[in-house]
Amino acid sequence: MFFLALFGAPSRLVPRLSFTFVQLAFLFLVLFFSGCDQKNEQPGVSENRRKQPLDTAAILTAPVKTRVTELPSHALPIWREYMSGLPTLVIFSSDPFLQPVPDALSEKVNSLTLSGSIEEIKEAGPFRPDPLLWPGQTLSAALQSDFFSKVVWVAPFADSNTSINIKKTTDRLFESGVIDDYEAQNVEETPGGFSMTIRGLPFQATTAFNLPDIDGPVLVHMDLTYFRDIYKNEIKTPLFQILASHLDLLKKTGWQAAAATVSLSTKMEAVSLDARFLGPTLLSYFRTPLAIQKSGPENWRLRKDALYLNTFFQPEKMLAKYQRMAKTAPGDPSVQYGLYRTYFLIKDIQNALNHLQNAIEMDQGYGIEYLNLSREAQRRGNLAQAVEFQKLAVQTFPDNPSFKYRLAELYLLADRPRQALEHIRSLQELPWSEIYYGHIPDKLADLESKAVKKSDS
Repeated sequence: MFFLALFGAPSRLVPRLSFTFVQLAFLFLVLFFSGCDQKNEQPGVSENRRKQPLDTAAILTAPVKTRVTELPSHALPIWREYMSGLPTLVIFSSDPFLQPVPDALSEKVNSLTLSGSIEEIKEAGPFRPDPLLWPGQTLSAALQSDFFSKVVWVAPFADSNTSINIKKTTDRLFESGVIDDYEAQNVEETPGGFSMTIRGLPFQATTAFNLPDIDGPVLVHMDLTYFRDIYKNEIKTPLFQILASHLDLLKKTGWQAAAATVSLSTKMEAVSLDARFLGPTLLSYFRTPLAIQKSGPENWRLRKDALYLNTFFQPEKMLAKYQRMAKTAPGDPSVQYGLYRTYFLIKDIQNALNHLQNAIEMDQGYGIEYLNLSREAQRRGNLAQAVEFQKLAVQTFPDNPSFKYRLAELYLLADRPRQALEHIRSLQELPWSEIYYGHIPDKLADLESKAVKKSDS
C-alpha cells in the first residue's frame, strides 16, 4: 500500500515467523478523509437474472478449481466467470473488503469489474499514483456488479467459544460508510455472529465454528490475513495444526464449490513474507484433497519442523531442514526464502542474500524484502546501505511510486540532494489521484525545496 510504504511499517527481520498486524481500519480513514462519499443506495441482485447451473464439487472432498492471486481484487475476473450461477461467496479474511467505492470512480470501477482482464485490474490497483480499485473495495465492486446471491464473511477466531462482537462490528461498518442507518438497525443475531442486508444482498458474519448450511453453488475465498490473525506462535497455535483444523471445519460443511480463490496480501504488507508459502499450500489442499489427507508432502513436515525449531532459535538445525527441502523442491521460492532467513540468523549475509535473489527470481513477490532490509538499515543508521537496498526494491518494482518516493527521501537524508531531485521531479510528473493522493504534490514540493537548498549549500 502506498501510504504504508510512504510512512513506514514494522521490520520483518525479526528472526521468527511473524505476521504483520496491519491496521486495516487505517485504509478506511484514508478513503473517507480523502473525499469518499459513496452512498449505500445500491440494489441487490437484479430480479430478472436467471440463475445458470454451475459445475461443483464437495469442498475438500473432491478436487475444486483453485487459483492463487496476489491481492483480493485480483480474484474479481475469476469470480466473474461464475456470476451467471449467482453463487454464495464465502470469504475467510480479517476484512470483508466492503470499503465503499467513491462516487466519482463508481462507473469506471463497475466497467472494470464487469469486463476488465486480470492485467487491467492489476494495472488499476494500489501500486500506481492514480489507483482505481483498492483491495479493501473488492467485495463492494463485486456487489455493485451483481456477482452473488449471498455473502458469508468468516472472521478469524481460534477459539470455538468466541463470537463476533455484533455492536462493535456493525458500528464500525456504519461509521465507515459500508452500511446505512436502516441496515444498521436491522441486524439479526446468528450463531457466532449476525446476519443483515448490505446493499440489497443477504450478508452473514460468522466464525469457522459456526459455518452455515448453504444450498446451491459456493465460491470460497481465503485471504492470508485470516491465518495471520489466528496465529500466535508454534507453541500456542502451531501453523499447520491451525490450517488443518480450520480446513476440516470447512470440509464438514459439505458445500458444493464451483471454485476457490486464495489471495496472498504480502505485497500490500498486510501479511509477512514468512507466510507467503501458505498460498501454494492452500492451493494443494483444494486441488488434491484426497492426496493431502492420505499423506501430506514431505516438505510440509520439514517446514513444520523448521518453524518449531525457529521458536527455540536453533538455526543450524533449521538450515538442515531447509536444505533437505531445497533438494526435494529446487524450484520452490518459499524454500529459498526460508534459506535466506536462516542464513541471516547465522550471520552468513552473502549466502542469505544469494538465496533471497533466488527466491525473487522465482517469485517477484519476495522482492518486498528489499524494502524491509532498507528500513532495517536505516533504523541502524546505515543510510548508504538503506539506499542500496531501496534501489533494489525500485528495480524489482519499477512501477511502484512509493518506492521511488522513499528512495528520494533516503538520498536526501544521505546528503545526496542531486539524486533526490532526480527522483522527486520524475514523481512530480505523475498523475496523482485527487481522491486518494491529493496531498502528495505538496509533499513532493516540500521535499524538492529541501533538496534544492541542500544542493545549493
